[in-house]
Amino acid sequence: MFLLRYLAVGIIGTLAVHYGAPRFKPLLAPSNPAPDGTSVAATSPATRPFEPVQERGGVRVVAPDPITEPDQPPSAAYEPSSEAAVAAPPPAVATPAADKAAPVVVTTLGYTPSTSRIPASGSDTTHWGVTLQEAALFERDGKRSGITLPGGVLVEQTGAGTSSRGEVALCRVWRQGAWAGPWLIATADLIRFEGGRGEVDADELDLLLRYGALHARQEARRRELVRQTVDANPHAAPLRQLKQQYDAAAERAKGLTRQRDGAQGTQRMKLGDELRRLKEDEMRMRRQIEALTRQYEAWKQAHPVATADPARDPQVRELAAQIESLRRQLGHFGL
Repeated sequence: MFLLRYLAVGIIGTLAVHYGAPRFKPLLAPSNPAPDGTSVAATSPATRPFEPVQERGGVRVVAPDPITEPDQPPSAAYEPSSEAAVAAPPPAVATPAADKAAPVVVTTLGYTPSTSRIPASGSDTTHWGVTLQEAALFERDGKRSGITLPGGVLVEQTGAGTSSRGEVALCRVWRQGAWAGPWLIATADLIRFEGGRGEVDADELDLLLRYGALHARQEARRRELVRQTVDANPHAAPLRQLKQQYDAAAERAKGLTRQRDGAQGTQRMKLGDELRRLKEDEMRMRRQIEALTRQYEAWKQAHPVATADPARDPQVRELAAQIESLRRQLGHFGL
């Protein structure tokens, strides 16, 4: 009995749904339509658009929903996200500076400045030069310093003046790897050039220093040949020695005169007495020099001696050849 009742209820329910559902469909329409006349189902973003019902053998079949990404709004397919819009870089704009870098100009000297090897002695240089022969150095007051430079020494001039021996230049001297001085040097002992050495080639300066050294050796050899002729006279050596003493006394007298003029009282009197004694010695040596000079000339006339010819001396000729070779390399120095 129970089984018969169960089957009857199932059959009746199935028939009621099949035949009764279409009649109740109008009653299930929404009572409050949307303002724009479309159904809520058609405008809700969570549902698909309305699709027609297909009839298959008397059974209504609804097409299945398309597979979509969960929680993805319809506009996601064509609207870029705000983060992507922010992260995207702006389009690059070409500029002349970016397209073509400015050229870099590099100036290269064709020589090594002499000041890179031997620095300038100062910013007050008016001339620079090289000693061409042995050159005595004097203090600013004219007193001998006791220093004699060989040939081929670099000097830089800062001033000029005159003395009893002619024109002098106030120079700093490059000695033993450093600048020293200044001292007064006779310009006759120098070859000088205006300005500084900033544009002088270092290698050419080396050649010029060699030129000065060779020139000094040549001049020394010439003087030696002359002295050999002079020293044949027996009165030559005493006369030379006496003249050196006289010159030293004259320099001493100049210094005492300046000291006396600046002194006062007993000190002035003391310096005056010393100066008078020195002047007396000076006069005595002058008379001796005059006497020895007469003896020297008398012997020279009585004993003629052939003077050595430097042009025939082998040493002078060898030095002259080396000097000429350097002169050709230093033509623009006006040697």
